Parts: sequence; C-alpha cells; structure tokens
Amino acid sequence: MQQKGNWVKRMSQSTVVLQKIMFQWATALVIFLAACTRSPINLPRTSIVEVYSCDGEGLCGSGSGFFVNSTGLVLTAYHIQSRHIGRGPYVSVWWSPDLISADIVAIDPIRDLMLLQTPIGRSRAMPSICRSIMPEDTVISIGRPGSLFTYSYGNVRNPVRYAMTKNFCTTSRIWEGFSGGAVVSYGSTDYCTLGVIIRCINHRITGACTETIAVRPSDSNVIWTYLLTFAPNFTR
Repeated sequence: MQQKGNWVKRMSQSTVVLQKIMFQWATALVIFLAACTRSPINLPRTSIVEVYSCDGEGLCGSGSGFFVNSTGLVLTAYHIQSRHIGRGPYVSVWWSPDLISADIVAIDPIRDLMLLQTPIGRSRAMPSICRSIMPEDTVISIGRPGSLFTYSYGNVRNPVRYAMTKNFCTTSRIWEGFSGGAVVSYGSTDYCTLGVIIRCINHRITGACTETIAVRPSDSNVIWTYLLTFAPNFTR
C-alpha cells in the first residue's frame, strides 16, 4: 500500500514537472511567434532594389530604391543620378543578375526625390504611406547596399527640429548605399512607409552615422502628383 502511495506521489511530481516544461515551451513559442510577427522578415524584401548611375568616364554610384506600384515604378533619391550624369540609371533586383535600364519620369532636386519607370512587371510595392509621423515612433530603415537586403532600427526624432526643410530624422544608423531606401513604421500589427532616405548625419569626431535624414513623398508636389496618378494604392 505504501509502495502504491509512493508511486502515485512520483507520478504526481512527474506530472508537475512535465506541466512546467510544457508551460516553458509554450511561453517560448509565444515569444518566438510574437517576435516573428514584428520581424522585418514580414516586410516585402522583393520591393527593395539597388539603383546605379554612371558618368561619361565610367565612374558609377549606387543607392537604394523601392517599388511603389505593381508596374515597375521605383521611388528613390535624386542625388544618386545627379552625381553621375551620363549612363543610367539602372536598377538591380535580387532575382536577376542583370542591370535593368530605367527611365526617369519625375524629379524634385530640392526634395532630393526621383521616380524611375522600369520594365519590371508584377512588382511588389512597399506598404502605403503612413498618415502621420510622431516623435519616438519606432522605425526601420531599409536598403540594398551592395545588393544585400539590410535594415536598421531606430526612433523618430523631434520633427520640429527639421520643420524648415520638411525632412524628418531617425536614430537608425545607415551606411553607403542606403540613400533612396525606405523608412517604414515598426507597428505591432502592420507596416506603412514613412519616407525616403536621403542622407546620414555623421559624428564630427568618429565619422560614424548617428542619424538618418528622410523626406516624405507627400512633401514634394511633383512626386506626389505623379504618385497619385500612377501609384494610387501607395498614396492611400
């Protein structure tokens, strides 16, 4: 009888241990799934492209860009092309080793924005424009420097600081090749596009990037008018 009681006791203890293990695994699974939900892996990586331009002497520059509709329209930074007037621009996508020629359809040198039309059909557009931008919003800066999909986390700095230029600043750190890439919100349920990366503020001593400057397409009359016509889903 005592042996049976000890056996029942051991079984009860084993059940408690098993329950604890299952609870720990379930907790870990929930944390993992929550991380996946908020992970940049859910972002449309195929929307990000690399943009090239070359001058008459063969010197080339590159940056990033992203599709804004399903018919190959790319939004990027104007200075990628303006620094290398000559051949180009060209677009590189992850699924093809070839450079694809693109046509410039709209530019805004003051806002540093440019729209390119590529022959790429059935392209996957970035999420639509965010309706608002608030200080301390969590964001992700995305680009394709060196043909690699790369991203960096940060927060929106006080927009009042850049009110005169209509740019906004984030603490996400970028490097060469990020210009023309996208800044997207890092929401708990969905993403939206905040703007286009145009430059980085470097530390005066170390030279490292400390802040990312971006511009909203809606602040450019030329670019926004074109987007309203040819990328209506992006502007919603």
